[in-house]
Amino acid sequence: MNFTLDTFRKYFLDITVFVSVFVTVLIGLSFINQLRENSRIIFGKLPPTQAVGEGFRQDFSLEISGKKLEGSSKVALVKESKGSVEKAKFLAKVFKIDGKLQTSKDTGGDLFGKIQDKNGIVNYNISTGAFSYLKISKPKSQRLINTLDEATQTAQNFLKKLNLEKDLLHEETLALKEYGLELDFIDDPKTADQFLTNLTCNFSDRKIYNSGLNPLVSASLSRSGEVVKFSYMQVAIDTENIGTYPLINLGGIENRLRAGQGRVILPGGYNGGSLSAASNVVFNDIELVYLIDDETGLLLPFWKLSGSATINKQEVEVVVVVNAVSSKYLKEN
Repeated sequence: MNFTLDTFRKYFLDITVFVSVFVTVLIGLSFINQLRENSRIIFGKLPPTQAVGEGFRQDFSLEISGKKLEGSSKVALVKESKGSVEKAKFLAKVFKIDGKLQTSKDTGGDLFGKIQDKNGIVNYNISTGAFSYLKISKPKSQRLINTLDEATQTAQNFLKKLNLEKDLLHEETLALKEYGLELDFIDDPKTADQFLTNLTCNFSDRKIYNSGLNPLVSASLSRSGEVVKFSYMQVAIDTENIGTYPLINLGGIENRLRAGQGRVILPGGYNGGSLSAASNVVFNDIELVYLIDDETGLLLPFWKLSGSATINKQEVEVVVVVNAVSSKYLKEN
């Protein structure tokens, strides 16, 4: 399955796309202040939050057996995070960028900083602490990384330089190969040109993602171990504003999917567009994850179903997420 460079940038760390994504998220999180005006929130009915993605309306089958699903889960409010000018300068030093800090405000009032030189660029949200990095200069050519474990450890060592190693959990490390202007996932790390490490943090023993099911932290490494791309979104839980809600069971999940309430994510950068031509959709795995509601700043449980589908005679991975909270506790659209 070809994985174009443009698609890779779209789904992972392209600087423009990432900035637009986290700006959208963080503007949404400004609603937290409005929520917090009613301190010690007593949770009532929740907004019927949807993940970012294509609506799922295809025929499907569930081949999930022997897995006990939780009957209830916590819902939390995310604290408003804060950054600082000093942290922006610290990041520039870690990424070895020798440039002046340029600041600007967006329409939502968030203060952004940018530091750039010939080697790279750091975009930093001074209001929230989220940031992204892109290496501009060409990385070294010698190979130091030959295994996924070495790539993971290199990424972990870099997290220590950023003082983030205690806050994040490793999720996956993938090997990538360059084919001209394209990047493709490969199985043999010894021939990889880049390594992608995704990290996240947990709430109630479940992984947290943004509304597009993207990891909170991603690091791309060259084969020489240099960081060529990095993104980070800070999430802190308001421990004084946590509620517990009943969840839908497997039958409820199936009903919501057949009603078109699921949202599709296509892992692996499939570039075939819509799933309207998909057939043989089979879900064979399920887990509970947390997604951040961009507009309310709520951290909400979603069922994540993984499986496969056939599109244009090609088998692709498919992930669909659906709100896990019982309908009784969701507001109407």
